[in-house]
Parts: sequence; C-alpha cells; structure tokens
Amino acid sequence: MTLPVSSDISAEVQAFFDRYVAAWHDHTSPAQQREDTAWVLEFYGVPISLMTPAGYIAFTDQRSLLEAYGQELQRLSDDDYADSIESGRSVRVLNDLAAVIETTFTRNDRQGQVIESYQATFLAARTDLGWRFVSIVNTPTEAG
Repeated sequence: MTLPVSSDISAEVQAFFDRYVAAWHDHTSPAQQREDTAWVLEFYGVPISLMTPAGYIAFTDQRSLLEAYGQELQRLSDDDYADSIESGRSVRVLNDLAAVIETTFTRNDRQGQVIESYQATFLAARTDLGWRFVSIVNTPTEAG
C-alpha cells in the first residue's frame, strides 16, 4: 500500500478547510442565515473538544454539538454579525491521519466594526467520513 505524501495530505487539508470557510460564509451571512446547523457535521467530528479562554467543553454527541452551534449563531446574530475575514492560514501535516490548521478570523458587524478577532487552531483527523475537526482552540487577538 502506498501512503500519501505530505504535500498531497496538505493539499487535501487545504481543500477541506476551504470548503469549511465557504460553508461558514454560505450558512452565516445575513442574507443566507439558516436555522439548520446540520451542515457542520460535514466538518466536525464527534466527539470534538473546544477550548477558549472561557473554558473547555467536549461534545460527545451530535445533538449537543448542534445545539451549541445554534447558540453561537444566535449570539452572532444578536451582535449584528455580517462576515468573517480569514488571514494567516498555515497547515502542518502531523502524519497521514492528522494535521493542524492555524488561522486568524476577524468577525465584523454590518457597520464594518470588529465584533471579535481570534486565532483558531484546528486539529483535523482523517476519518472514515473524510477529514473532520476533532479539536479547536480559540484564542482572542488584540483586534478582538
């Protein structure tokens, strides 16, 4: 069996993350906001852990993940969310089944003001369903 080379895996992970960013924009822009959060299951593995300065949480089932995502989307809507700008992405392949993606997201409201800015570190794993995020660490930046 021939294993994929690191550059092939990096390209796969880049494409996976590009699809995630596009889906985020498609599902969260004010013109497109949808109540349905099931789209995240194409990108998030379960279980998945999330770490922020507010704490740590592990989602062990799809229902709790989707409920939390719905709450996050409601929070953004309450903040008059308009869009997210991604910058500074880097992908590091750890092995044939794992990669780390680091990037910064800046979220803006409809008046163009920054709602928040944070560095996001995603651990992605190759699963039977394809690449999925299994852990995310969000760290606020000075702009947020």
